Amino acid sequence: MGDDLSMFLAVGAVLHQLLCYQATAAERQKYTACILGSLVPISIYHVWADEIIMHEIAFAVMIYLVSKHARALIKKQVADEAARKKLGKLATFGISTGLFGYFLWNIDFHACSYVTRFKHWVGLPWGFLFELHGWWHIFTAIGAYVGMALVEYLVTIEEGETGKVEEGFVWPVRAVLRDMDGVDQEGAEGKKGL
Repeated sequence: MGDDLSMFLAVGAVLHQLLCYQATAAERQKYTACILGSLVPISIYHVWADEIIMHEIAFAVMIYLVSKHARALIKKQVADEAARKKLGKLATFGISTGLFGYFLWNIDFHACSYVTRFKHWVGLPWGFLFELHGWWHIFTAIGAYVGMALVEYLVTIEEGETGKVEEGFVWPVRAVLRDMDGVDQEGAEGKKGL
């Protein structure tokens, strides 16, 4: 249940940040109430009834909303077409990675006995490659980080002035932002010495 509820925490936080960006105080209260008013009852029901379908539907709807609003914010915040494409590719990478992790989680959840038998048949050490629940954590963490970092960047940037904000991020976000900023690690150090 902790895994399931953390899915809501991750995507709910990003959705909240996207919806509340440049919103009035009344709009922020409305968005907060809508998100909490949806997620709290669904989470309680999910834990109480041990039912997964409503959880999956709510998660899918929130992922769709995050994707839609993030792409709209990229168009709104970034005038440079090349930078917009790079951020769009980063968003696609984040969503794809997270969805791939979610796909693995679904296989693990719905076909656990088959996957376990296959892992036993393959044996060690190769059986570890089929620990789909572990891969779910890795891919979902990458996707969640990319989404959170991208949204954080989008709500704080000023066009053309990054102020080396990319240094506060890690792969793959840092690489994309450095590329947009025209920063080449070796080239930047070489220019300082000139």
